[in-house]
Amino acid sequence: MKNEKISMSDIRQDLKFIQKYYIHKKQLDNAETIEAMHFIYKIKIYNQLIRFAPPMLCLLYKSLYIEGHTQESLAAKSCYAIEYISKLNLRLISFFYNIMNTKDFVI
Repeated sequence: MKNEKISMSDIRQDLKFIQKYYIHKKQLDNAETIEAMHFIYKIKIYNQLIRFAPPMLCLLYKSLYIEGHTQESLAAKSCYAIEYISKLNLRLISFFYNIMNTKDFVI
């Protein structure tokens, strides 16, 4: 099944959902709601795709969205400028956008 094109905004929203999921993982894993299953489905997609990203983007994804760091806290922890982390995050979003909008991408 071919999906509709996904926007950068959709990806940002998905990443926020993924971050929220990991923050509340214990509660959501115990809940068998449609919402919890939807979170898990999206996470599986993004976790499969991130395997094809450059190592720096993989680390960024893990730090921001799985471990729940903010861009500011990650910049301080890694001794990078906040602007650099922001640019990397935009590259991460672009990475997902480019893959998800290829003609061969199907869920």
